[in-house]
Amino acid sequence: RDIIAEYADFDSAVYAPVTRLGRHPDKEAQKFDVGPRGAAPAGSLQGLAELERTLPRGLASSAVPKAKPRSLKPRSTEERKAISLQADLERSQAIVAQQKAEATLRKTQGLPGAGAAGAAAATTLKGAAAKLGSSMPAWRTKVMRADRPPTPIIERPEEEAMLEEQEDVAMAVLLLQRLLRGRAIQNTMFEGKERRKHLIVELRAEAEQDAEEMERPTTAAERAALAAAAADTAGGEAVSGLLDFLGKELVRREERGRLAALAAQGNELRRMREAEEAGRRQAGRALRAREDEVFRQVVRAHHGTAKTFVEESVHDSIDQTANAQAMRELQGHPNLASVLAA
Repeated sequence: RDIIAEYADFDSAVYAPVTRLGRHPDKEAQKFDVGPRGAAPAGSLQGLAELERTLPRGLASSAVPKAKPRSLKPRSTEERKAISLQADLERSQAIVAQQKAEATLRKTQGLPGAGAAGAAAATTLKGAAAKLGSSMPAWRTKVMRADRPPTPIIERPEEEAMLEEQEDVAMAVLLLQRLLRGRAIQNTMFEGKERRKHLIVELRAEAEQDAEEMERPTTAAERAALAAAAADTAGGEAVSGLLDFLGKELVRREERGRLAALAAQGNELRRMREAEEAGRRQAGRALRAREDEVFRQVVRAHHGTAKTFVEESVHDSIDQTANAQAMRELQGHPNLASVLAA
């Protein structure tokens, strides 16, 4: 059993034991209840009344004021344009709503027996339009004049025909206005053409003259001149091409000569540097040979000195040892000393 893994997994039997295994998480849970004993249950009417009576007044009402939306000032040109556009749209909406209200008022007043109801509806619609426009500043709000409402009349078929005729007349007037505007633009274009007439004639005359010169038949002299010009052009192209080639070849040769001179100068400089380096190397080898010879002679002298010193030391030691040995033998054999003395 991995106890750490079971406690790390919130879906394990540690947090949600299986009931069929004999473990119930809510077994005898009522003994942990800390509620009041003997009181009426909160789910009944008596319990709710008791709870409402015992609760403080401050818990039943909230004295926290509602936060007012903070008006953010525009900080950029885009935000100012957006706010201005929103104000224009609201103003347009208010005007449209007001016009609809007036139209509804006129229709309502025109019906028989609808005087008071029509007036009430008009008043309601006007109030709605005023509410829509109240959010805009006063200098941008259109102030409507207090006009006398139209007198209610009964519509008749003749009036409907008259309205249709008026619509046809309005359409005809619009068409006439478009025609007049188009004619005015045509007149403006004609006046501009008349003011620049001399320039237009001059440009057309030059174009016509060029066309006439191209279409006019040429004479023998002109043909000869054209042939000579063509021959000169062909010869000039050939000569110019040849001169261009020769000029480029000369530049190439000069460049090649300059590069060859630079290469020769570089080779000479390299040869001189190699000679100097060879001289320095030879001098270095001679110096090293002389230093090696000096070192060998010094070592040879040291070896000779050491050898001589060792030989003399050995001879002295031998002499001292022999004298000491002879003295010991003479002291041990007195007869030998008398024999040597005789």
